Amino acid sequence: MNPFPESDTDNCEKMVACFRDLKPEELTLISSGKTELTYLAGETLFKQGAFSTHVLLVMDGLVKVYLQAGRDKQLNLQLAKPGDFLAFASVFGETVHTTSAIALTDTQVCMIDKENMRQLLMNNAEFAMRITSRNFRNERQLLTVIGNITYTNWLRHCCILAEMNSRDKKFFRTFPGRTLPILLL
Repeated sequence: MNPFPESDTDNCEKMVACFRDLKPEELTLISSGKTELTYLAGETLFKQGAFSTHVLLVMDGLVKVYLQAGRDKQLNLQLAKPGDFLAFASVFGETVHTTSAIALTDTQVCMIDKENMRQLLMNNAEFAMRITSRNFRNERQLLTVIGNITYTNWLRHCCILAEMNSRDKKFFRTFPGRTLPILLL
């Protein structure tokens, strides 16, 4: 994690399309309390369970956002690209990260004070709608991931039941037109 050279820290908020229509005083609000950082490929931007103090705006690079499920399992949720916000839930009072994020390529982020972002959202309805629309697209993508996992688990269970049936017929009872598993309690 390396801070940008001073010449590059002028206006991260002007480099991203979602900030293009903000008034000068709104740009000043976002600029106050922001930090710009570069993460090298493979570096962790934040870890699930760590304190969430800022909203992160990806300015350049690619970031994998994932949910740590157990010691060795990860559920990939999002591939964040320039213009995407991360840790947005902190604006709504979440104090810890619910996911983890790792830079897949060298990545530049702008860390924005969550209270300043909240104030901007409260005072600028048009900006808030643009951000809400973007977050809705991310939510729809997450629902697709959940649906795929659910289907995969259902398919896996069907395969297990079919294998059990082929090995030992005593776990199943045949009814007219159907074979159903007998639950062993």
